[in-house]
Amino acid sequence: MTSIRAFIRTRRGRYTLLGATVLIIYVLALTVALSSAMSRGVTARDFAIGNGDSQSYVSIAETMLEAHRYAKSPDAAPESGRLPGYPSFVAVLLWLFGTPLAVLVVQILCSVASALCIVHIGERLFSTSVGFIAAVLFALDPNVVVLSLSTLSDILFVFTLLISSVLLLDDELTYRRALFGGVILGACSLVRPVGIFLIPLFVLWFIYRYHTQPRRALILSAIILGMVALFITPWLIRNYQLTGRFTFNTAGTYNLLFYNAVEFEAFRTHRSSTEVRSEIIAQFPAGDPALLDSFVYVEQQKAMIRSYLLPHISQYAIFHIFKTAPFFIGSSIAAAEDQLKASGALAPSSARTANLSSLVLSGRFHEALAALFANPLIAAEQCFWILITVVMFASVCVALVRRSNHMPAVLFCAAIVGVLAILTGPVSMPRYRVPAEPFMLLLFSYACIEAVRFVRAWYDSRHV
Repeated sequence: MTSIRAFIRTRRGRYTLLGATVLIIYVLALTVALSSAMSRGVTARDFAIGNGDSQSYVSIAETMLEAHRYAKSPDAAPESGRLPGYPSFVAVLLWLFGTPLAVLVVQILCSVASALCIVHIGERLFSTSVGFIAAVLFALDPNVVVLSLSTLSDILFVFTLLISSVLLLDDELTYRRALFGGVILGACSLVRPVGIFLIPLFVLWFIYRYHTQPRRALILSAIILGMVALFITPWLIRNYQLTGRFTFNTAGTYNLLFYNAVEFEAFRTHRSSTEVRSEIIAQFPAGDPALLDSFVYVEQQKAMIRSYLLPHISQYAIFHIFKTAPFFIGSSIAAAEDQLKASGALAPSSARTANLSSLVLSGRFHEALAALFANPLIAAEQCFWILITVVMFASVCVALVRRSNHMPAVLFCAAIVGVLAILTGPVSMPRYRVPAEPFMLLLFSYACIEAVRFVRAWYDSRHV
């Protein structure tokens, strides 16, 4: 018993205990959710695949294996909306194990590794305590747990982002670590398109970290950018062969028109989103609706985006920023419930979570308050996320004013959160917050520990 306690007190022991605990919790969650789904007549395959985005990812992976094409089905048009990172990940696991349940098992391991990465990043940027608190809060987030049990790209994106952060935020970054970090950052960019926008933040970190060694900073930045370019170039060449243009994917254009512009136009003209979306779809030639998310109509969609947004660009900018509210304060519990219903682990219901930001934007404050407190548990959780957000922003302000030693680390974490939030915009939801949560929770934990230290110092000074 004494030797076990001694082991747990060591750094390796703490890592082992955290990893084992998270693994047990997630395996139990998978067992309970799968048993619940099967008791409702849902097969293990259907539970793993779910619906919507999950089905699309698995369909692409199966087509890759069966027809050696990157498309949703053997006879479908080449896929252009979804990047190849996650479907390739799914395809490899289907090829190895023959069941989509293997994807969930591997994703659980990715979540365990992600929690350990958060500890390491916390140790590097702040302190061990900050890292452990942030890792525990992240691992216990219901949304993270349930997304680990779903064939969605979020967990793999978080894992690759954190692994690359562990490699690239090292105190003495070697060229070999930079090379591996660049490769993983390139993989991260092929899992979710937002990943490409995070790369400049790492370059800025190198410039700060090695500002007294400009040659080293330049070489490290070149290695990172070179590895990322090498990793994503085959995908760009493939798209060039299809369209004649070097383009990443069509998801950004499609989402900007059919989600951002639709929501803004509905808000501006006091119409329903369904009505505006139908109006936009009517402007395209009648045919296969799936082609709307392809290279065929990209230029027409860009022109329509300009016509909807540019005349009201200042109003849209305010709308865009305000509509990021669900990114910060959306309920993980409600999102987890929705995902469990989609997988069949929970019975479906007609009840929908109210869109608080839309209610506030429309001036329906009483309805917003009523919706907030309709479920006390969800209300308490949203209050917790509000607290995290406020403390996070406060930590940035304090670090800037005090010019503390941790200011660069605080700004780096805040920049990642800011980029992910702004690029998500009006279609924000708690699911899209998950990649930012490690950095939000690191800032929150750091601010709380610093506040406790400040109070203790003030108390000691008053009682000397």
